[in-house]
Amino acid sequence: MAQAFSNATPRDPLGQSGSSGSAASVDARPPRSSLVNLSTGEEFEFLFNPQTLEESLKANYNRTVVNGLSHERLSYINTSNDVIPIELYMSQLAQDHLTGRAGSRPYIATERKRWLQSLVYPAEDQDYGYVGPPQVLFIWPREVRIIGRVTKVEFTHRAFSPRTLATTQLIAKLEIEEDVAQRRLMEEVLRIGSMATTVETEGLTEGRR
Repeated sequence: MAQAFSNATPRDPLGQSGSSGSAASVDARPPRSSLVNLSTGEEFEFLFNPQTLEESLKANYNRTVVNGLSHERLSYINTSNDVIPIELYMSQLAQDHLTGRAGSRPYIATERKRWLQSLVYPAEDQDYGYVGPPQVLFIWPREVRIIGRVTKVEFTHRAFSPRTLATTQLIAKLEIEEDVAQRRLMEEVLRIGSMATTVETEGLTEGRR
């Protein structure tokens, strides 16, 4: 399971970062990955350097039985969606590592948990009353860019404040499954890959519109 360390602070992905410092200090930081709620624009930024990341695809077929034929014939239906498993480890220590300032902000695990939980619930809509859970954009620099939906989220509470009993260390396990409306062809995957194609075909990054 991929693991990340996060301060889990939702923010506007198109706005300015809340941290201060010189350009050199910002550039020296390790690359960040992010998870964006595409309905609200809020971004969840975290360090992501997993030891392993598993990918699995499956082509689905109808199996046709032909009398007298020695085997079944396969008729293509579709290809399964990419699924990205992510494990987030959130704590005050991880937050201080990201910001470079000890005790920069009191750690409140409940805020992070609520934001992740909200990604698997429907939202109000002026036209339809309610719509399904939002699409998200997951970016792992130079490796993965995928539009999908959070299909599963689990939480493990690891440590608690001796004074307030509030959670101080929280592990969140997510599964992000791609959700793309356009047809994907073999030639396209050969050029830019399956997960990157999801974002390219939706026109959310540079490249083919």
